[in-house]
Amino acid sequence: MTRYDKLAAMRPEQKNHWVEYNELPKMQERIFAEIGVADELSKLENGALANELTDKAVDLLYERFVKNSSITNEDCADAEKILLPLSDAAKKYTMYCIAHAHIDMDWLWGYHETVAIVLGTFRTMLDMMNEYPDFKFSQSQAATYDIAEKYDPELFEEMKARIKEGRWEFAGSAWVESDRNLPSAESISEHILTTKRYLAEKFGLDPKDINTDFHPDSFGHTPIMPELLNAGGVKYFYHCRGLDGRFIYRWKAPSGAEVLTVNEPSWYNDEIRSGYLSLVIPFCEMYGGIDGMIKVYGVGDHGGGPTRKDIEKLVDMQSWPVAPTVKFSTYTEYFAMLEKYRDRFGVYEEELGPIFTGCYTSESKLKTANRISEDRLTAAETLTAMAQIYADGKAYPKYREAWQKLLFNQFHDILPGSGIPETKDHALGSFEEVLADAGSGASLAMRRFAQNIDTSAYDTPDCRYTSKSEGAGVGCKIAEKQRYNLPNVERGRGKTRIVHLFNTTCYDRREISEIRIYDWPGNHEQLIVEDHTGKEVAFTVVGVNDGDNGHKCTTILIEVEVPSFGYSTYIIKEAEKTSYHFGAFTPDLRRLYYKKPILENENIRAEFDENDMTLISLIDKKTGKEYIDRPSAYFSYVIENDKYIGSSAWVEGIHTEEINLNSERRAVQTGHYANAVRSGLSYYIEFNDSKIEVKVTLDKDATALEFDVEADWREIYRHKGCPKLLFKAPFNYTTENYVYDIHLGTFTREQTSLHDWYGRDFIYAPNSGCKVLSLFTDTKYGYRGYDNTLQVSILRASSNPDPYPEFGKRTVRMALGIFDENYDELHRYALSLENDMPHISNTSHGGTLPLCANILSCDGACTTIVKTSEDRKSVTVRLYNPKENDSTAVLTFAKEIKSAALCDVAEFEKAPVEFDGNKISIELKKREMKTVTVNFN
Repeated sequence: MTRYDKLAAMRPEQKNHWVEYNELPKMQERIFAEIGVADELSKLENGALANELTDKAVDLLYERFVKNSSITNEDCADAEKILLPLSDAAKKYTMYCIAHAHIDMDWLWGYHETVAIVLGTFRTMLDMMNEYPDFKFSQSQAATYDIAEKYDPELFEEMKARIKEGRWEFAGSAWVESDRNLPSAESISEHILTTKRYLAEKFGLDPKDINTDFHPDSFGHTPIMPELLNAGGVKYFYHCRGLDGRFIYRWKAPSGAEVLTVNEPSWYNDEIRSGYLSLVIPFCEMYGGIDGMIKVYGVGDHGGGPTRKDIEKLVDMQSWPVAPTVKFSTYTEYFAMLEKYRDRFGVYEEELGPIFTGCYTSESKLKTANRISEDRLTAAETLTAMAQIYADGKAYPKYREAWQKLLFNQFHDILPGSGIPETKDHALGSFEEVLADAGSGASLAMRRFAQNIDTSAYDTPDCRYTSKSEGAGVGCKIAEKQRYNLPNVERGRGKTRIVHLFNTTCYDRREISEIRIYDWPGNHEQLIVEDHTGKEVAFTVVGVNDGDNGHKCTTILIEVEVPSFGYSTYIIKEAEKTSYHFGAFTPDLRRLYYKKPILENENIRAEFDENDMTLISLIDKKTGKEYIDRPSAYFSYVIENDKYIGSSAWVEGIHTEEINLNSERRAVQTGHYANAVRSGLSYYIEFNDSKIEVKVTLDKDATALEFDVEADWREIYRHKGCPKLLFKAPFNYTTENYVYDIHLGTFTREQTSLHDWYGRDFIYAPNSGCKVLSLFTDTKYGYRGYDNTLQVSILRASSNPDPYPEFGKRTVRMALGIFDENYDELHRYALSLENDMPHISNTSHGGTLPLCANILSCDGACTTIVKTSEDRKSVTVRLYNPKENDSTAVLTFAKEIKSAALCDVAEFEKAPVEFDGNKISIELKKREMKTVTVNFN
């Protein structure tokens, strides 16, 4: 018999971590663990002695076991004596034991329960620290510390003392353990900023020491994460999902930025077991003999943390002579040890994942809330910064609180949609508060501009006895149907209305913008629109509503041009009457014209099938190239087979049934129009108990069709499987790969029909140097490219853990169009699709600002945000290079620069930057992000 046969006869093997663990009496646990350590020492190059002693110890135990049918404490002690010469060799290795309590924010419970979990867990850990002087505890998620401060200040003060002592470690650099695919690059930066600022303020921690990212349970990680972390001064990363076969490695972004990474070798929710000691040596030798293995322990998900049993066991194991050194430790200490061996660890350059691809689509309202929150809050901060630079504006203090709410909602069980109804209820309540802060801050900034722009060239007469327009539209048109746009309140009066439009993106914008004016007393047949130079611009009045909360609303589509990070002024007025009708023929209908459902402008021609409204032709008129060879741009109803996953929010099933709703349930056309700036058509589809209403538009000079969709969705999980709504766009050229918009640029993936991939703004199909077909959405993340088809998942009605995640009305804005394969062009269009330009009306008065201004231009790079700096005195610009080659970014401001500095995303570590008057040049590697703060004269 081998010694392994003998060991198997004396105790069961543990092959499965979770289900095959059989705890033995204390001394037996100890000796079998020590034999395991000795066995691993015997496998080393100089392991002859260990091999001999291990055999002797096993033989002794086995003989007595056979003789007595049991193993006594004396037997264990005798076997241990045999192994004692191996003690020094074993103690060279260390098991770094790091206590942790995984706390899932609002996962299968409501916020009130999350608070109870946090406070109860933290109290337990403090009690344990009082009893065990060597015990250390590491806790991630700054939001949990914020909860302690708000709900138990006494507890919070005790935590501060332990943090100062060094026994309580803040693990990570994020407000919560967020999803790492769906949040924007700016959101991930804000996690670092908010966390570092909070910890520095509340605990006096040095921001440089907050250099570890801790996300054990997140469902995959963007390949750009090392760059985003480096930009925040984060050097180390710990995770537990997304990669097989590597435990320690250097994760490298396309920019070349690296983070030293630990992929948890066991699991982050775990108890202390003696068998782990035998894993330490092979783990260390896997990397050429590093000092030790990490062991994270503590009850988690619903909090709890290490138990008394765990701590007592570690204290006991510290005394075992033939075992690695057992150490109460921290992540900081473990990564500091690994840093000595950095060059030994291999490089990994891909994304981590996929894992739970259903989470790209589950709970669509949470996805909408996240995208809208990010877009509106970023726009509001940018408006405030623009006003600070140019219009004597002030910092708005509520943005930080709004970001905290948004970041909390990005927790890896909230944003991915893997929670219960209470999860969604709390998140959507916070979403409304984020919108309130964004809208209020944006309104203050636009008002500051309106006060300072010189509008004295126009006459807005004082008609105080007849005017009722001021204050109209308050709180109107900012709900879900209007995509939660920033608020617009009428401030003009009379027949001449002055409107300022604001562009918060890094691109000049020329597009059709919807403007609303209230109680305009003029003749709509004589209405004209002029730009700030007096030139008439194309427009169309598309609606006059007499019953808008006691006011009359006139809605106008106007062709506008607004510079990047700037504003333009448009004048709506009544032209002089140039004709008079003395008589007219009757307008009776003489002939009915049936028009084909075609939308066409100077750039593209789109033809739809009149029977089912599928797109049957899409032609680039500049080249004559056709992009469609089969029905396209249609809605598909799918049933996912859930037999092996149970209709989970996490995991997609195979599509077992699929119906083209346009053709098989017959789309019904309800409208078709064309005017000076836009053409459009509309239709609806009814199926089962649900209905989809679709408005398709093509704007003047556009190269994309826009689809505004409202789904009255009544489909729920049945025995057949999980219902799902898709939008599919087949095309007529061939590609094997598809390009997805992700963080700081794009990422190319091979085609697959098995599951969605995450993307943000768009997906496109490469076309061998020709223009490409691209699909955009404003609030969706689950894209799929396969079989020469672009696809996005709109709704997915899983049943676990929320039995009814999708029931009711849901909206989405999408676009399908022809573009150059150029990131700037695609990104420019995506930003315009997602961000309608906010506007404010004005009256005639003097001022110091012109009618049109470009406050900041950014050449050679894109931006994630322009914001008031954390010191509230300067302005911060976060910029990135999306291209695959290095670039020089040039920032040009409308004011002379006083000083400028490069810094980390939290705006702590700063290095002066040279500038020339109002310009700054910054070198950027490919896919690199940098942050610069600027002060002005």
